[in-house]
Amino acid sequence: MASGYIDEVEDERGGAMAERIVVVGAGIAGLAAAIYGRLAGYDVEVFEKNAVPGGECTGWDRRGHHIDNCIHWLTGSKSGNALNDVWLTTGALGDDTEFVPGDKFFTARIDGREVTLWHDLDRTERELSALSPADAGEAKRLMQAVRQARCCEIPAEKPLDMMGVLDYLKMGLRMKDMPKVMKVYGDVSLGELAERFKDPLLRMLVGAYMPADYAAYAFIVSYATMASGNGRVPRGGSRALALRMSAKLEEVGGRIHLSSPVKRIRQHEGRVTGVILQDGTEVASDFVVYAADMSLLFGGLVERELMPEEWARAYKDRSSYPVMSGLQVAFSIPEESVPSGTTLFACAPFRVGPREASCLTSHCYDYEPTWAPEGRAVVQVNLTQSDADWEWWKSLGKADYRTSKERAATIFADRLVSAFPKAADGLELLDVWTPVTYERFCGAYRGSYMGFKATPKTKSPSCKGVVEGLPGLYLAGQWMTNPGGLPIAVTSGKFAIQRIQRSK
Repeated sequence: MASGYIDEVEDERGGAMAERIVVVGAGIAGLAAAIYGRLAGYDVEVFEKNAVPGGECTGWDRRGHHIDNCIHWLTGSKSGNALNDVWLTTGALGDDTEFVPGDKFFTARIDGREVTLWHDLDRTERELSALSPADAGEAKRLMQAVRQARCCEIPAEKPLDMMGVLDYLKMGLRMKDMPKVMKVYGDVSLGELAERFKDPLLRMLVGAYMPADYAAYAFIVSYATMASGNGRVPRGGSRALALRMSAKLEEVGGRIHLSSPVKRIRQHEGRVTGVILQDGTEVASDFVVYAADMSLLFGGLVERELMPEEWARAYKDRSSYPVMSGLQVAFSIPEESVPSGTTLFACAPFRVGPREASCLTSHCYDYEPTWAPEGRAVVQVNLTQSDADWEWWKSLGKADYRTSKERAATIFADRLVSAFPKAADGLELLDVWTPVTYERFCGAYRGSYMGFKATPKTKSPSCKGVVEGLPGLYLAGQWMTNPGGLPIAVTSGKFAIQRIQRSK
């Protein structure tokens, strides 16, 4: 796009001048905002710094293999709820969308023993109790909480600040069992919950899939979502979902500009009037929806002093508002050499940077046969990362960074083959990515691929999707509510348009 000035355009559908919305960022939140904006009759343009839409909901190809970066399950994939309606409206899902068959959340393995969290909760409870009779009581309490948490829904009809008394009553009735879950597990971390179990396999099952400081209720809700059928995996994965949304935007008349980073949000007399691109092009608009990483907005695209106090406090208080990321390595393996789906496996202790670990998570994508040559499959091995890990990776020079990635890949390959010996036949390294990778390509704050981590003491910063003192600017993205993720991202895009409509 050449430097210059872009002024108002006519609405192609009606001929009259339509109010214009500029969306910054073509991740899931930005695409959702653009689609809902267009459906509401606005002229919409999206500006994205990368060459592909989707943000962190993406994937890439390496030597005849496809690597998926995001979706392990998609909350809202079951029909009949408001979040599913949002996915359908944005084109992320359709009537013809196929889902990967599945019957489990994940499996944990240690010392030749294994146990699985099945979608069938009765089966899981029986197997946990049989595995460790001494833990039967704790297992029963946990499974009861998972059953109760199946009612949990993410508000998707309208944002909380726009709800009335009747809306809250309806939501309370739909989620009537969640207070029971929160009463027992609301102030408990996963590490603390794991310590309630005597068997080491059950302690690992509960305490090592997510970080030990993660809120136990978040783990319970995740499992409940899968067990209820509302957390399935759409065929094609993350990149395909993002491309469907991008196609939907074009179908409804929106425009998306890739490789077009925004440098500044334009203001006049205390109100947003558009954006200025990196190449100097000025784009006029009536409203701007900022749908990229929140840390880049204040002090970057607008003045730092406009940052809400709660957000400033969260960014400053690193111990109370930690982030969550991952060190991930993708391999090509022989088909059927690693269990399909997610497996948490114990391994010989190792260290990468500041983190010592004795277990890893593998996710085998053999259920997507087109993602690898015939007879092969892609497996990704993950080690959870947080603030200290990002700081370490960030401190490395270019050569040390490359060497450290290679060393991590060697360690992960060794531990994978030790756990699954058949994977050794032609094991091939495909790619390695770190928290710094997320920061570099997505602008992710401290390399986080979600929002602030959900811990028992972390309160989600209160944000009503606007910036006080700067009318015309609206916010969307997974940072709007802890712990982030795709459901928060897509609903926040919808909510941004609802707030624009309310402002009028």
